[in-house]
Formats: sequence, structure tokens, C-alpha cells
Amino acid sequence: MSEKVKAQESANIENAGRRKAVKTIVGGVTAIAAYNILPSKWGTPIIEQVFLPAHAATSGGTSQFVGSWAVNTGAPFGLNPPTYTGQEAAAVIFGGNASDYLISTVSDQVADINSQAHIDVHGGGSAIVAHDFKVDTGAVGYNTSGDTSAYVINHANSNVNYAFKII
Repeated sequence: MSEKVKAQESANIENAGRRKAVKTIVGGVTAIAAYNILPSKWGTPIIEQVFLPAHAATSGGTSQFVGSWAVNTGAPFGLNPPTYTGQEAAAVIFGGNASDYLISTVSDQVADINSQAHIDVHGGGSAIVAHDFKVDTGAVGYNTSGDTSAYVINHANSNVNYAFKII
């Protein structure tokens, strides 16, 4: 091995040792700084606000029944009306935004909210689905087989949806 190569290897070993020493020193200094920043005595935390997800915020009486509608009270399907989720239909009928509402297929009682809606299926009858579900394929509107809506006159779908406003 040449003297030049030996000198280079020796320098690399020395540099590695220095790096390790620097890492150890920095790690120790960081640990000491973190220790000194921590409080000497822990207190009870104070919670000023709690934000709940929508489904949690609606339990325990935080929603109010505002009305109901039969699916077949919307516009006739031949007029190519918009497709609506149960929540969107409630917003159209009672005002506000779709996210303001929970829908139930059971009754007008808060305890019975099931977050589902009766819908009509273009070319396929009716169904019960999640209150935020809809299908709008092809051209916009209720006009293609498989499209769904919770507010359209098609078939004899007189199933009732119950709307609860989140308060």
C-alpha cells in the first residue's frame, strides 16, 4: 500500500472519530437544553375548546327535526332535474347547506337518526343509501340509467326522508 493511500485512510478514520465526537457532544447539549426547558412541576392542562367531528357533534341532542319530504315530491324526471343526496335535498327544501343536515329513513325522532336516505334510481326503482350518496353519470342531471336522487318524481317512490338540522 502506498504512503499516500495509508495517509488517506488514516485521515478518514480520524474524521470519522471527530464526527462521532461532535455528534455525541451535540446530542448531549440538546438533551441538557431540553431538560432545562421542561417545567419543574407539571400542572393540570386547561382545555378551552373542543372540536368534534360532525357525526360526534350530532349525538346527544345537538340536532333538531325540521321536516320531512317524500322522494316523489321533487321535479319530474323528464325535466332532467339535478340529482340530490338526502342532505342536498334537505338544503334545497329547508334552506342552508347540505352539511347542515342529518337525514333519517326511520322517524322524526333524534334518537332514530340513521344517516341514511330513501332515493330513486333511474331505471331501477328505489333504495336506501348513506345520506350523502348520489350517482350522476353521463350528462348532468337525473337522465341516465343508474342516476340517483332523493328528490325526484320517478316511479311511485313515496318513501319519506326526515331532516334534522345540526345545531
